[in-house]
Amino acid sequence: MADEELKEFHFSCGDSGDGPIGFCGTIKAKDREEAVAIMKRVLPDEMKIHPVGDDDDNERVEYLRLYTNTENITVKDIDEGE
Repeated sequence: MADEELKEFHFSCGDSGDGPIGFCGTIKAKDREEAVAIMKRVLPDEMKIHPVGDDDDNERVEYLRLYTNTENITVKDIDEGE
């Protein structure tokens, strides 16, 4: 499918200004429902996070992981598109 036939849908999930975690991303799709389906397929359930502190702090980090629940992503999470 050519890009000109697709629309861009911007997702905004969570709010790091309000809580500890948020993420956003743009998916190209025919409609909102397809954009949600693609986001659910491509977003991993968990991600390893690499620490970004100085060496002293980073040495104290055992591990950092971020978990997502893609079943909770809906068309309501699309704030721009169509």
